[in-house]
Amino acid sequence: MPDGATCWSDSMCKSNLCKGNLNGVERGTCTATLPAGAACTQNEQCYNKSCSRVQAGSDSLQCCPNGSMLYWGYNYCKAMPDGATCWSDSMCKSNLCKGNLNGVERGTCTATLPAGAACTQNEQCYNKSCSRVQAGSDSLQCCPNGSMLYWGYNYCK
Repeated sequence: MPDGATCWSDSMCKSNLCKGNLNGVERGTCTATLPAGAACTQNEQCYNKSCSRVQAGSDSLQCCPNGSMLYWGYNYCKAMPDGATCWSDSMCKSNLCKGNLNGVERGTCTATLPAGAACTQNEQCYNKSCSRVQAGSDSLQCCPNGSMLYWGYNYCK
């Protein structure tokens, strides 16, 4: 049904929002939803029912393009871009929240390195695997297929 039509449930509406229907107990009105990035105050306002904080330390809410996640009692948008303030790796599109001290401090979503790139720590790599490429080498790089431990040293598989 188009916006403005009387409805009983969200599924009856083209916008997937039947505002004021009290979960099907009363008639509501088909209402347009907000797009990703639009300011919002409630999940039901958003096209994907995901209205959350855009980054850690912010009370600003918007419709999340990639859904949301719960962290310490607050909803945050998932797949935050590089540079966004975060609490955990899972909040970031890159899966790296650098400097967050395991969720105790706010960190920054940071791009990870691709396979073959020089690295110094596991967290820098897209798959969390920074190791020696060959025996006798101290040179480290992001391993394409993970790593293995041999005689106290990690080597790419």
